[in-house]
Amino acid sequence: MDLTRELYDAFQRVQFERWDAIIADDVLIRARAGYAVSGIKTLKQFAAHVTDLGCRIDLIDQHFALDPQGNGRGFLTFMVSWKNRKDFGGLESAGWTGPSEETMLLTIRGRRIVRIDDLAVYEWDRGSHE
Repeated sequence: MDLTRELYDAFQRVQFERWDAIIADDVLIRARAGYAVSGIKTLKQFAAHVTDLGCRIDLIDQHFALDPQGNGRGFLTFMVSWKNRKDFGGLESAGWTGPSEETMLLTIRGRRIVRIDDLAVYEWDRGSHE
């Protein structure tokens, strides 16, 4: 299974321990808002919040390209169909439902994801990771 497919499959099945084999411990996660957080633990915490709201997570597109040393880039685009049925990172439930399309741009070194760009981690700016 390729890296992007493994990342998605583990996310969809809420099996984040599978990420340990493909994501660097100190992975850098850069959000659209211009700030960054790091660490696989932080990524797993955020993913747990998302999957807790997600009624369904559908793969839209994926691609990765690696050189013989396992270095390269990739992306993963998915749709989260969610329902805001409880507190989410300090945001009170409003009972809303809807889709959210997200894309992760991946930097890969030695067959491990070392950087993820454009992941919607804006809740971390509000201190919900503490």
